[in-house]
Amino acid sequence: MRRILFLDSMRGFAIFLMMIIHAYSFATIDPLSGKAYGTNSALVLAPDIPLATMFPIFFFVSGISIATSISRRRSKGEGILGIASHFAGRALLLVSVGIAISGIGGLSGIQFYLLNGREPISLIGLSALLALPTIYLGTPKRLAALAVVSYAIVGWALISEPLILITGAAGPILLTGPFSLLKTLPLILAGASIGLQSSSGRSIRKVALASSGAAILAAVVAGSAFYSGEVAYASTYFISIPLVASIGLLGTPIFAALEGRGIRLMPLAVFGRTGLFVYGAQIFILTLAMMIFPYNPGNDVFVLMTLACLATLWPASYFIVRARGGTKAYSPPAIT
Repeated sequence: MRRILFLDSMRGFAIFLMMIIHAYSFATIDPLSGKAYGTNSALVLAPDIPLATMFPIFFFVSGISIATSISRRRSKGEGILGIASHFAGRALLLVSVGIAISGIGGLSGIQFYLLNGREPISLIGLSALLALPTIYLGTPKRLAALAVVSYAIVGWALISEPLILITGAAGPILLTGPFSLLKTLPLILAGASIGLQSSSGRSIRKVALASSGAAILAAVVAGSAFYSGEVAYASTYFISIPLVASIGLLGTPIFAALEGRGIRLMPLAVFGRTGLFVYGAQIFILTLAMMIFPYNPGNDVFVLMTLACLATLWPASYFIVRARGGTKAYSPPAIT
């Protein structure tokens, strides 16, 4: 199955920014005392501050890739059971990787990250399963409408304290956690709407996506003037969802247009194809650095960590992609 390059480029861009943020977060923690340096920084406080990491973007891109995969498999005659089995296996892999990474801190790490809805890798897989029936049965227009409606419904649910209490122990994974299933569903559905339309053979006008993204971004900027703090428990990521959606809508035509002009963006696409490897390997490298090389936290350490991770992981990712077939695995963009 051939790949769509602009999707890997978008993933790679988000992963590149994520690597910088991870390096900054580790570089501002004193490995001897565990105290953070510069705790007013949004990067250090992640994931408690909106968009302090790039992971919300992955849910949007995941929606595009899910819809594209479903369309391709259906065109080959694969039924719902085969498609569901494929995504169930993918979800199991992502959950396993997420638990393994969270487990670096022991059972307490799993409880804090996974069960509190803070572990994005696992929740991308679980969110895909949740959205799968809707995407399978949906149309581009219906999915776009459902993205808006689901955002409004979940927003009401977050404001309603009684409803939050009803969810009980499952609340962080279902609703209140930074990457909870229902909170990220609008992003997946918005991406799936684009993915279904591009897979149907109908041209998506880049100007329409860019205009939609610009309109949402303008609304977010205007609305921010009235934002005075969280309206519900752990809702900061939910409030930032329109901003993430605008980034996705603006980014999709930009990356597709660059690919259409022959700018292949392979340095970013390499990271996009090896996202799980890069995520896990960087956490391992940074954790190992804290354990073996005590340092004084600061910006110089941040720069050193960033360069060390890039110098180590990009060549490794490149050879992994090359071993899988390199650029021959890509197809031209479907968005014009």
